[in-house]
Amino acid sequence: MLGGCKPVDIMRLIITMYDYIYYRCFIFFKAKNDSNPALMAELVLTVLIGCQIFTLLTFGSFWLFDFSMIQKWQILVGEISLYYGIRYRYKKAVDFKDLEVKWKNEPKDIKNKRGWGILLLILFSMFFPILVGYLRHNLGFDI
Repeated sequence: MLGGCKPVDIMRLIITMYDYIYYRCFIFFKAKNDSNPALMAELVLTVLIGCQIFTLLTFGSFWLFDFSMIQKWQILVGEISLYYGIRYRYKKAVDFKDLEVKWKNEPKDIKNKRGWGILLLILFSMFFPILVGYLRHNLGFDI
């Protein structure tokens, strides 16, 4: 147990967070008159989760294990697999109408705070791996 929470509760919280990010991305791209907002929301979520996994691997390489170079084809296979898992979840397992009912009437101030939180999560998830890659490969730091 982590801080009085069961691991199942933590996983449920993380999945709910990703559901909310999918919902907000879908609504954003739908408002922009995108031809396929579901695809765009799935792609945003795929890149976000891929960057978060890479960030966790990078943190792990600092203290737990030696993180050798990942080949581009390995990243591509991982991202494609992740995309199809996300696509399955939001096409078959989760109904968008349920997400809409859950979050459609949220107050404006909470919606703004969560929107900024999503934006910061996306930026930090992408910034850290880019920073570590720059320090390792361009500046020659051994981190």
